Amino acid sequence: MGGKEQNSPIYISRIIPGGVADRHGGLKRGDQLLSVNGVSVEGENHEKAVELLKQAVGSVKLVVRYT
Repeated sequence: MGGKEQNSPIYISRIIPGGVADRHGGLKRGDQLLSVNGVSVEGENHEKAVELLKQAVGSVKLVVRYT
């Protein structure tokens, strides 16, 4: 949720049960996503963030601001 089209930062809207983020436990719904694998998503639209996440293979580095 969020993004340039909503004039707001991009936030984590859901965690897939049983997925890597869920099993790791460090990422929570409502955290602000800042970058994916070194690519900033600040000021970008939601679709850009989703595209980067879908393209990620292997290890993924997320930078988030915990809320």
